[in-house]
Amino acid sequence: MKKLFITAMVIASVSSITSCKKVYSCECVTTADVSGVITSTTEVIELTEKMKEKQAESACNQSEDQMNSLNDELVADTDNVSYDDLNTACSLK
Repeated sequence: MKKLFITAMVIASVSSITSCKKVYSCECVTTADVSGVITSTTEVIELTEKMKEKQAESACNQSEDQMNSLNDELVADTDNVSYDDLNTACSLK
């Protein structure tokens, strides 16, 4: 009986130490400054698979980097619109 109790306590403590995997989302806010007029849009990206928080944070950071890369291309390719600033910031939700 004592061994069973100790085994149960060890299993309970080990399971509480490991981090849980769950589904996260990433909220990305893009702010544009077009000739002094500032606008912003918000997009929520659902991270569809279960992952640890550090993995989700990494995925969110990667989304931010990709969006900012596209922003840079958009700013470079515009003919009619003058973007003074176009930036995206993402946070884990």
